Amino acid sequence: MQFLCYMKILKKITPLLCIIPLLFLYQNCGSGFNSQVSQLENIDGSLTSSSLINNYSSNNQEPNTEGDQPKDNVSVTDNTAKNNPSDKSPPPSQETLPATPVDEQQPTENTSAPDKITCDHTAYPSNLQSKINSLDSGTICLKPGNYGQVIIENKLKTSSAKPFRLMPDKDAEGLVKFVGDSFAKSTMIRVYNSKHIEVYGLYFTNAQKAIVYASVQGGLITQNTISNIGMEAIHVGRFYGGKPRGDLPSSYIEVSHNIIENTGLLKDSSGAPNPYGEGIYIGNGSDPKTDKTHDILIYKNTISNTSAEAIELKPFTSNIQVIENIISEVSLIHSGAITVGVGSETIEKDSNHLVQGNKIFNVTSRKYSVGGIVVAVGKTTLIDNEVYNIEGGRDIRIYKSMTTANKEFHKVMLRGNKANNIEINQSNGSYNGANAQVIHLD
Repeated sequence: MQFLCYMKILKKITPLLCIIPLLFLYQNCGSGFNSQVSQLENIDGSLTSSSLINNYSSNNQEPNTEGDQPKDNVSVTDNTAKNNPSDKSPPPSQETLPATPVDEQQPTENTSAPDKITCDHTAYPSNLQSKINSLDSGTICLKPGNYGQVIIENKLKTSSAKPFRLMPDKDAEGLVKFVGDSFAKSTMIRVYNSKHIEVYGLYFTNAQKAIVYASVQGGLITQNTISNIGMEAIHVGRFYGGKPRGDLPSSYIEVSHNIIENTGLLKDSSGAPNPYGEGIYIGNGSDPKTDKTHDILIYKNTISNTSAEAIELKPFTSNIQVIENIISEVSLIHSGAITVGVGSETIEKDSNHLVQGNKIFNVTSRKYSVGGIVVAVGKTTLIDNEVYNIEGGRDIRIYKSMTTANKEFHKVMLRGNKANNIEINQSNGSYNGANAQVIHLD
């Protein structure tokens, strides 16, 4: 009877005896397994946090680097919230800066590299124009060869995700050349009344002009080499050939990482260099009031040996950023290597131009006094530009009589520029207006 009792008790405790070894294993080994799992989660979380903050956050936050776990177990979302830019102190004299803060602003540069782009179509010199005409969007990769003039127009079914793009094929880098007939004619790529047009990595020579965007909304002109051109190399505006090419001005276009040299080679009647040999020309000089090109980024171009302004922003353009370009060996009749808003027109608007971080040197005059940077329109900010070796010593010139009667638009703001001379002229030629307000933010 006692034996049967013992058997019943043993039957009840057997499951517990099976569990005891598992508990022992867990006690001695399980904590290490849990630690490894936790570490993997922390590594994954850390990488995700770093990637999100560095690549996608507009707050310029630093990733967590203090240990495997975020302090106080703060999640990525919470960490971002704690560093909200609204909690930051405003930059110095923020009320006098352009609408976009200069200190924290980075150019909205297109980071797509040609080797990461898939070719949708290929073309040769003999069929490029017909291929352009047959397509609404997509990337055309060009095979090696010498190409003539082409026109891209009325491409309105594009998008930022699906632009219309010209670029060399992978086996053709440096071998796709747009060669004109002479300096007196031939504009090699003309784009009219279109959206999201991109021109990548091409070579242009022996033409009157290389690239013209007229009434184009959204686009990219990058990594091109332009050499030996009769007049200006790149022109972005609304007009071409004296007439508008669409209902809207050009806007939201990036001109970056191009090499431009030897412009204005079309001689005038006396044999002198052409006075219209700009490197990059924004807007329109003959009818600027109806152009109004806006929101253009001119970034990290190298421009040399121009017979007119290396970069010119015409009156009535607005929100143009000219950032980190290298400009040298400029020969001018008047104005400056970078010229902002010089003209006889009355400007009653907020231009909001930014000229920042450019290097300008070796500028000479063929007739009148010239400058490295010349500003004739208010609401322009010059920051951290380096200017030297300008004939006549006028590194930065600001016309005291602006081309507008509205004093609200007369502010020219300066900070951190490396220039031996900043000259405030008494007048902008014969143009009338009230005095400029030059504000030093240093």
